[in-house]
Amino acid sequence: MNSLTMKPHTPMMPRMFLFAILACQLSAFAQNGPYCRSSGWQDYSGPDYKYDSPLVMTYFFSWYDATAATPRSQIDRQIEPGYPPVDSNQIYYDYLSVHPQECLHYQRVSGSASRLTYKTRRLADFPAQGSSQSAPLLSFKDPYWHRREMARIKDAGIDVALTVFRSLNSEGANATASNLGQGLNMLYTEGRRYPLVCMYDDVLKLSDTDNALSDAFADTVIAFFSNIHPRFWFRINGHPVVGLYGTRYLVSPAHALGDSIRRAQERIRSELNTEVVFYGTETHAGRGIPVEVYHRWGAAATKSGLTKVSGVSHYATSVGPGYDIHGANKNSRRTGSKYNTARYDSAWRQAISLRNRIIAVETWNEYIESTSIAPTLEYGSMYVSVTKTRSAAFKRSLR
Repeated sequence: MNSLTMKPHTPMMPRMFLFAILACQLSAFAQNGPYCRSSGWQDYSGPDYKYDSPLVMTYFFSWYDATAATPRSQIDRQIEPGYPPVDSNQIYYDYLSVHPQECLHYQRVSGSASRLTYKTRRLADFPAQGSSQSAPLLSFKDPYWHRREMARIKDAGIDVALTVFRSLNSEGANATASNLGQGLNMLYTEGRRYPLVCMYDDVLKLSDTDNALSDAFADTVIAFFSNIHPRFWFRINGHPVVGLYGTRYLVSPAHALGDSIRRAQERIRSELNTEVVFYGTETHAGRGIPVEVYHRWGAAATKSGLTKVSGVSHYATSVGPGYDIHGANKNSRRTGSKYNTARYDSAWRQAISLRNRIIAVETWNEYIESTSIAPTLEYGSMYVSVTKTRSAAFKRSLR
C-alpha cells in the first residue's frame, strides 16, 4: 500500500513504547500509549530507508486548530499577541499569508501587525463547526484532516512527512500524535497510499547543565512515536528519525551538548529499545549533536528557491515555492513571491541535476509564511501539480 521502496526491518528485540504527555515548560507526566511495553505491543517491524532509492520529504505543520471554541490559552503560541477575539460559532485562522481551501478566514482591512481589523468570508462548502469526512476541519484534533492531508502529500509524490510541532509546548501535542496516527490508520485500512512520518522539533531546547531539558526532549520523542503505529515510522538504518530546526534555544556553549544528547538517547533507548537518528543542520553538528542527514532551512526564501549542503555523506537538497509573510506583518520583507510556479519549477530542475538522493520540499502547509505547496484559495493545486511532476522525474532519474 505504501509505494516507497524500502527494505523491511525487524529488530532483534521488540521496540516498546511509553506515551508521555508533554509539559508546557519542562515537566511531564507519563501516560501509556497504544504501542508501548505496558500495553503488550510486540510487532515493531516496518520500512527502513538505506539510502538506496530516491526520497522526497516535506514539512507538515500539525499545530493548526481552526475551532474558535478552543480557549485562547490552548491555541499554539504561533498566534501573536493582540490576536482579535472570535465568536464561539466561527472558524478562524491565525495570520495566514495564503489561505487553505475550504475555509472561513479573516482578511486584513486596516491596522498594524499588533492591532488588526478583520472581515470574514465564508465558503459555502465548508462547515462552520464540527468535522466530516468530506470537509474535515483544519485542526490537529481532527483525524479526518490528518487523513486528507496525508493522502494529499502521498498523491503529490512525497514519501515522508516531517511532522512539525514544538517540544516546549505540550498543548495539543498528544492530540496531534494520536489523531495523526488515526488518520494514517484510516488510509491503511482503506488500502490507500500514505507517506511515512517522523517528528520534527521546531524549538529544540537543550543544555549541558539541565537534565530536565534532556528528559523533556526524550519525552517528546517517546510521545510522538508511541502514538504512531510502527508501520508508519520513517526509519534510517533501523532508527526512527527526529528532525531538528533551529539552535536559538541551545543554551550550552559549542560542542557541549554531547552529554545531554547521550542522556536523552539512553532514556529513549530504555523505553523504545532503540535510539533515534537526527535530521539536522551543520550548526547542530557543531554543538555536539550527531547528525545523520543534513539539511539547510530557508530554500523557500532564497532567490533560487534551493539550498544544499556540501562535504557530508548524506544531505537533503531543499526546494521551496517562495516566502511571503506580508499577510502577517505588513512591515516584514517579502521574498521570492509565489505569483507563479516558474521559480519553484526551476528549483526542482536544479535539485534533480545535482543527483542527490534526498529532496526536501519546504513546506507542505506553513501558511503563515506562504511557503506552502498545499492547495490554497490563491493558487489552487498548481504547486501540488509541479511537485507531483518533478518528484516523478526525480525518481526516474535515479533508477
